[in-house]
Amino acid sequence: MNRAESSQKMGDISELNFFNISRLKGYNPKESNRYQNIMEHWDYKISAKGKVIRVDVKSAKDNRFDITYLEILGTSGKDGWLLGEADFIVFQQKDHFIYFRRKDLCDWFFKKVGLNNTIEIKEIYSKLFDKQGDFIHDAWDKSNDNYFVKHKSKAVYKLYSRTPWKGKPRHDVMTMAKIEDMKKDLKYWEYRL
Repeated sequence: MNRAESSQKMGDISELNFFNISRLKGYNPKESNRYQNIMEHWDYKISAKGKVIRVDVKSAKDNRFDITYLEILGTSGKDGWLLGEADFIVFQQKDHFIYFRRKDLCDWFFKKVGLNNTIEIKEIYSKLFDKQGDFIHDAWDKSNDNYFVKHKSKAVYKLYSRTPWKGKPRHDVMTMAKIEDMKKDLKYWEYRL
């Protein structure tokens, strides 16, 4: 199994666990259709306390529960899940999930990376990456390190984009975030049986 298949499997398991917890709690979860999942960036609608909310479930990344990646632009270069239609983003932890309001998390993302909006991100990105999503090596200089980094391992509150995959362009932009920082700075809820 390759990395993409493994990541998909982990995501599917995480979503199923969330679905089962929601069902056992009596929240009547309804799964998104393909369009809603890909374009609107949400996985389930659940009914809780008389309200219907949309949630996007995120599995553990790199087999770690202490970090995650926050996606501002997706692989096509369009709005990523931080700019989607979910009301809440739900992150898998070792034995439970944690909820954050998507809007709060998005605002926090911009504060942490030191930029104001996606227009600024796209402008910087277009100077550093070609149409395939590869670095333009001549364009990279030390001043770009304020925002973008070349390696995922250095992407804590810096922007990072993955290289093309199997000949297909990728234009996603994300940052690595520490779960403890998110919990310290933002309101959150634990979700468990």
